[in-house]
Amino acid sequence: MARPKKLIDQDLVRKLASIHCTNDEIAAVCEVDTRTIERRFAALIKKARENGKSSLRRYQWESAQKGNVVMQIWLGKQLLGQRDQMIAPPQDLNMTVRVVEERDAERADKSSDTKQDAATAENKTEPKEV
Repeated sequence: MARPKKLIDQDLVRKLASIHCTNDEIAAVCEVDTRTIERRFAALIKKARENGKSSLRRYQWESAQKGNVVMQIWLGKQLLGQRDQMIAPPQDLNMTVRVVEERDAERADKSSDTKQDAATAENKTEPKEV
């Protein structure tokens, strides 16, 4: 003789599925095995999850209509294929090269000045007695 079916509250399963609880979570709340939930409520869970998605979309839409700019941008990206564009200012590569060349020339001048200062300092030292 088969075990009697455990009574499971269909409304509870529907509510949990509509907020996208996993089958394992629904089973834990109902205190049954996951396979029991999947076997007995697959169609109900699928429909409840779809209803949950449409409710969420409706709330997002309403939020965007009330002026939530973040939601407007997000929906634009999701539904309209909009995206952020990083626009870099045009660069004059010749200008960049000139700046680098000038900087290198300045460094070379400073380096030669330092070497000359060191040589002058050596010449000014008193000769060593032998």
